[in-house]
Amino acid sequence: MEETTRKKAIQKNRWVKWSVLTGVVTIVLIIVVTAVWILVEVSQKIIHYYYEYITENSINY
Repeated sequence: MEETTRKKAIQKNRWVKWSVLTGVVTIVLIIVVTAVWILVEVSQKIIHYYYEYITENSINY
């Protein structure tokens, strides 16, 4: 294999690795941002319920 062919192959291999790595990082970042956004939206729409228990001691006759 000639030196120039080998250098081109190495350069192409590095470019492919960086492209894949950038793509994966971008996808993970989108997933994280979306998950945080969903959690914030859901936490703002929580309806808080309360319970009131009536016992014989609390009834006024």
